[in-house]
Amino acid sequence: MGWSWAPRASAPRVRLALAIGLSLGTALVDPARAHAHGRPPALRQLVIDPADPERWVAQATWGLATSDDGGESWRWTCAAAYDVDPTFEDPRLALIGGGIFLASFAGVRSSPRGCEWDLALSADIVSDLVAVSNEEALALVFDGERDRLVRWAGGGAAAEALFEAPDDVLFDRLVVAPGDPATVYLGARVPLGPMRERQLVLLASVDGGETFRRTDVARVGEEYALEVDAVDPDDPQRLFAHALNFDGETAPERVIRSEDGGATVEEVLGVPQVGGLLALPGGVVVVGSRLGGLWVSRDGGDTFARVAEVAVQCLSMAGDALLVCTDQALDGFALARLEGVGDDEVRITPLLRLDEIREARACPTCSASGITCPGWLPDIVQDLGIPPEEVGLTLADLPGEAGTGAPREASLPFECGGPAPPRSAGCASSPGQATSALIALGLLGARSRRRRDATRGD
Repeated sequence: MGWSWAPRASAPRVRLALAIGLSLGTALVDPARAHAHGRPPALRQLVIDPADPERWVAQATWGLATSDDGGESWRWTCAAAYDVDPTFEDPRLALIGGGIFLASFAGVRSSPRGCEWDLALSADIVSDLVAVSNEEALALVFDGERDRLVRWAGGGAAAEALFEAPDDVLFDRLVVAPGDPATVYLGARVPLGPMRERQLVLLASVDGGETFRRTDVARVGEEYALEVDAVDPDDPQRLFAHALNFDGETAPERVIRSEDGGATVEEVLGVPQVGGLLALPGGVVVVGSRLGGLWVSRDGGDTFARVAEVAVQCLSMAGDALLVCTDQALDGFALARLEGVGDDEVRITPLLRLDEIREARACPTCSASGITCPGWLPDIVQDLGIPPEEVGLTLADLPGEAGTGAPREASLPFECGGPAPPRSAGCASSPGQATSALIALGLLGARSRRRRDATRGD
């Protein structure tokens, strides 16, 4: 399941920066509650396996949440297993050929089922990854000099560089038209620099990403980036995007529509901190706010009506069911099904509370997840609000205010090829000592990580 890619030579240039805040989003932190990973727990992206509709995989603030029975039951995986720091990274998730692929600051990690993890594509930063088919994906990579769009054809083939960013342009997000892989849109920006103003950029391709037409989108206020969100499944020329705003808590983020393949754009809605946007058949468009609010259009984006007050963290489709990830602290649940978005009445059915995710993904003891994740149990318990006594812990075992969820240096357990533990001095241990020892062993299970300083300042 590996990728390889050797970038084309290009002229030296100053390394561009992507603010860590883009990875964090603009989620609000409640100072009254300590979170082991530094931010409120939530599902941030939900993908349904196109080959197995019962398999749901969510990227979350602590790692992954996975379900093999259509959302009836869930298991967690710690982010450290695939070399991601959950305190600030939200890797982009794709399911390709049945495998899990996660794009982050250190490249793309892949796993067949979430236990063993390989480096599938090495790059300084991979800012987005989108499955085009069951065996092909497009990715936005930064190789230390400039951004590029690359294509991977599967089967161990090398990734092919398709399109190189123009000077001073950063790629942020990409979207492929449903049923028309030749139509590709990139949301991009020109960052602030010497003798240079910020600029929002929309790039459109009709040949699968080989060439692009550029449209500069006029900025309003403190806007700094353009994220493409969805293409109308009935019309590949109708695109929806939104403009990120430094004042996102007070100034609405503009939802932008193009009906001519990106040649011209118009504002159709303003939403505080866009948390999700979907374009559905029949001209239905759904937009959600991270701060609370769900808007629906039934006429292709001409008009919108506010239909619910959920704080949207992501939107996804499972067959005909519309799923919404929410802010559990505000809504009382983390995942729900929405019905009636094409009708006059929207109905919300809660599907998941985070404290219901009690068990880790079942993996072999000496797999990457099997070695690493037991040591993160106290962090996960604290984040998800699981009563510690129900998983064999006590309040004293949790990170508390001091917990950061930061990467940990450790060695392999003895049973997985690590050093032998020191011999006992002959004193029998008490049950309390045994419990503490098990937790300590778990903490030692986290593999040592080589972290990479990969920021691209705006």
